[in-house]
Amino acid sequence: MTERDYKNINLKRCIIEETTHCFIRDNGLKLRSYGDKPGSSGLRVVFGKAGIEDATLDIFFTNVGASTLTYKVGKNQALGQQLADALYETIHPDEFVTMNLGIKGVDLDDAEALIKELTESANADIEVASRTSADRKHIWKLKSKKNLDELTVTQHENTHKLQIQGRPLSCYQQLSYLLTELLEINALECILFKKEENRSEFVCAEVAESVLKERFGDCYANLPQTSRRLLLASLCVRLASPALPDYCMLVYPELRTLEGAIKQKLAEKNLSNQEESFGGFFTKTNGQFYLKQQYHADVGDAKLQGHLDNAYTFFNKQRHGLFHMEEMPSVSRMISNITQAVSLCDEAYDHIKNLYS
Repeated sequence: MTERDYKNINLKRCIIEETTHCFIRDNGLKLRSYGDKPGSSGLRVVFGKAGIEDATLDIFFTNVGASTLTYKVGKNQALGQQLADALYETIHPDEFVTMNLGIKGVDLDDAEALIKELTESANADIEVASRTSADRKHIWKLKSKKNLDELTVTQHENTHKLQIQGRPLSCYQQLSYLLTELLEINALECILFKKEENRSEFVCAEVAESVLKERFGDCYANLPQTSRRLLLASLCVRLASPALPDYCMLVYPELRTLEGAIKQKLAEKNLSNQEESFGGFFTKTNGQFYLKQQYHADVGDAKLQGHLDNAYTFFNKQRHGLFHMEEMPSVSRMISNITQAVSLCDEAYDHIKNLYS
C-alpha cells in the first residue's frame, strides 16, 4: 500500500467536525477535547477510551486553504492515524489535484453577473482579491475570507469560455453550486470538457448531486440512500461524457433504481409474495403492461396504479434488451452514443420521480 502524504491536502473544513464525531461514535471512543490548535491556525482533537492511551490529531490550516494532518503527537499514534485516515478518505480521488475546468458558452456579461452574485450577496464568504483584463481575457482572483483558499476564474471573450483553476475547496464549491442554478440542467452534459487529452475529465460529485436534487425536486429526500448512490455514480460518469464503444452500462443504475422503486411501492401495498417475480403482478396488452385486475383493490390508488403500469412497461422493455444477449451476439441491442443513453436515463428519472413523489 502506498504511504499516504497528509501534507497540504484538499480537505473540506466544513466536514471535519462531523467526520470526527462519526469516527468517535462508530469506534466506541470518547472525545476528550475539540478546539483551536495552540499557537497556529487549525484544530486539535484529543480522544480515547478506557483502557488505552489518548490519541491526539493536529489539523494545520495553511494560508491557501489546504490542511495538514499530524497524528505523530501524544502516546497513541496508531489511533490518531485512524482518524487522520477517516478525514483523508473524505477527499474524492480527483480532488487531490489542482483542477482546470472549462465551461462553454459563457460571455462577459454572464461571468460578471456570476462573480457579482458570488461575492456581493448577503453574508458572502468569497471576495474578489484582484481583477485584471488584457487581450480580451478577464481574470478574477477569488478568495475565501474564512478558509483562505483561492480560485482563478478567467473569461475568454473570443471563445466565450469560462475557465476555473485552483484547488477544489470552498471557493469552488460555492461557485459550482451557483453554476448549477444558473445553467440549464440539460446543458450540463456538454459544458464539462477535458483538462488534458490524456487525463480523465474532472467531475465533482457535489456538482452531480446538485443536478440530481434539481432534477428530482422535493422527492429527492424520499429516495433511498442506495438509490441516491446509484444515480449519483451514473450521473458523474455521464457528465464526464467519456468516449465509449457502447453506452448500455450508463443506463443500468437507473434501471436498477427504477426496479427498486416499483418493488418498494408494491411491497408497501403488501404485494410481494403473491407472485414468483414482481413482473408477475402485471399483464401485457398491446405492448403495454398493466397491474393485474386482482391487485387493483390492494393498490387502491388509480394514479399510483398508472405510474406502476408505465414504470414497469418502460423497465421491462429496456431491461430485457440491455441486460440480455441474443443467440447471435452481433444483433444484440447496443446504445451507440451518449445522447441516447442520457435520453433513456431522463425517461427513467421521470418514472422514478412519479413513484417517489
